[in-house]
Amino acid sequence: MRLFLLALLLNANICAAGLPPALSNLKAPQIDDVFNTFSANFAFRPLEPASVYGQNWGVTAGLIVGATNTSKLTSSIPSVKQTYFPNAMIMAGAHGAYGIGVEAGYLPAVNVGGFHAKMIGGALKWTFTELLPPSVFAAAWRVIYSNTSMAYAQTVGGVSDTLVYKNNTEGTSLSMSVKLAHVEPFVGGGYLKQNSTLSNSGSFALFDTSASTTSSYSGSGGSLCYYAGVMFLFGPLTVAAQHDSLFGVNVESFKIAMRL
Repeated sequence: MRLFLLALLLNANICAAGLPPALSNLKAPQIDDVFNTFSANFAFRPLEPASVYGQNWGVTAGLIVGATNTSKLTSSIPSVKQTYFPNAMIMAGAHGAYGIGVEAGYLPAVNVGGFHAKMIGGALKWTFTELLPPSVFAAAWRVIYSNTSMAYAQTVGGVSDTLVYKNNTEGTSLSMSVKLAHVEPFVGGGYLKQNSTLSNSGSFALFDTSASTTSSYSGSGGSLCYYAGVMFLFGPLTVAAQHDSLFGVNVESFKIAMRL
């Protein structure tokens, strides 16, 4: 647990340094880019193949860290220079009879250098191939949800400000995997919808008047999502890597976990 918390705090420090500086006078397309990038960054992703954790039951727990490409922001908002945003969460899951399982992700509330974030998410997972004769192939259906809140300090024209972002993301996906001796590659795809709100407490305009005349802007959008990854099994230790494409944004993730 201490290792998990240290990794999360380190990741929060990186996030604090990597968030976009001095956002102001955002037009609607720019706000959409912010929503899509932040939604992709904080969406729940378990980094698990389609198979179950054990024969009749199983559990897993570990740490996930990732990096989200920010090309949408750097191409549309001049003040954004960072090429990626990092993310992290603790992940746990359990499987029972008939291939039915649950997965959860949690980023405890962190407050480092004016940056604050917390996230909770999860999925209901059904590995329906458990109802078929045994095979190296597995397929699973997931219903996914995540809730995120984030705030960070910025200065625009010498005026201190706090930017606040809140988000809900939900959707569903279908995945397939092939379980070999010590490795299990997997692919999946589905549909996600995000609902986001961006606001600030400063005395300057965060949004261009063409987008909003208030200090808050809300929007939503849907996206097909695709992912591919691989899990390596070393006894009870598992190591996984995954590439995601969602909301037009690419995310690379890595996980180390224990499985029983």
